[in-house]
Amino acid sequence: MKETIDKSARKILIISQVLKVIMIITFTLLLLGMIMINYHRGNDGYIPLPEHAPVTTEQAGSKFGITVLTENGLNVKAFDVLLVNLAGRMAFCFAALVILRRLLKRIVKSYTPFEPANVRSIRQLAWLVLLSDVLPEAVGWILARLSGVAAAFQLNIIFLFMGLVFLCVAEIFRYGCYLQKEADETL
Repeated sequence: MKETIDKSARKILIISQVLKVIMIITFTLLLLGMIMINYHRGNDGYIPLPEHAPVTTEQAGSKFGITVLTENGLNVKAFDVLLVNLAGRMAFCFAALVILRRLLKRIVKSYTPFEPANVRSIRQLAWLVLLSDVLPEAVGWILARLSGVAAAFQLNIIFLFMGLVFLCVAEIFRYGCYLQKEADETL
């Protein structure tokens, strides 16, 4: 049983390490994209689209409630707000990945998931999931309003539901800690 847990945990830790590296590279590319887009913008704050652009303004719609493409071209301020929104969401994902790695390492080390530290980690993960949609959306909306960009405040109910599920799982683990302590004391 212990060998199976070790193998599975090692695989998951390797995958999470690869994801962490990919997230760092993506975050760096987001920042470089923001710098390059701002460098190439015109005096009016737009980057004109080529005549044969792969996406028209009708096809583009809005992402996270922010309209980036307009008739004038790419709205640089709106694109910056979108990139900040994405960077905030990635920061939450990175933090969740760090918490999950810590949780897995603890489980592998102690061979039991029922420890108070694991309950705290699951609660932290729950709050991260709950806030991962609300905070970047709020910051993006505020930045959009301050920069004069039209943006809608849109929440994704799935993240709120997942956060509540994680809070329930944390309570189940808390009760499991209690039962584990009782079992250990009777032996």
